[in-house]
Amino acid sequence: MDNDVPGTDYCIGFSTCVTRTIEMTHALRTSAGSHERFLVLEVFGRYAGFTALLPTMAGAANRCVIPEHEFDIERLTELMVADRSTNPSKYSVVLVSEGARIAGMKEMIFSDTEKDAYGHKKLGGIGDVVAEQLKVLSPKYNAGGVSIPSASGSGTSSGAATRTPSTRSSRWPSGTSQST
Repeated sequence: MDNDVPGTDYCIGFSTCVTRTIEMTHALRTSAGSHERFLVLEVFGRYAGFTALLPTMAGAANRCVIPEHEFDIERLTELMVADRSTNPSKYSVVLVSEGARIAGMKEMIFSDTEKDAYGHKKLGGIGDVVAEQLKVLSPKYNAGGVSIPSASGSGTSSGAATRTPSTRSSRWPSGTSQST
């Protein structure tokens, strides 16, 4: 499904994954825009970033990070803030492949020590790390403004997040509240 089988153009499930990622991203845009947030979606892609790259190329996201290349979180934050400031609805979307690594990380982020049926450690959590770093670093590029919390999600069977800011109360700055 990650489209990482050598000698093939498309793997079984890849087209569905890309389509569902685009659908889910578009469905979550309203929440991101109404709250003027960064939207961070973690999608499938242990070693290949096609499930993040193709939806981004189709216009589902402003940015994507993929496992083939380490990324600079400072530069990503700068680009996300710039994207958000030029968007009339004041939001920006990034798709993060589960195998993506911030520059300097030795290995991928694993959700726990549990392994799948093939013996691979279960990935998950890079989206939460990116969301937290965007929250911390965004004031630096936000013309001295306040930190903007990120909406964050982890990969699901559809290849996109189902969690929104209302289910992630830890993303809200202390001293503020949110009604659901």
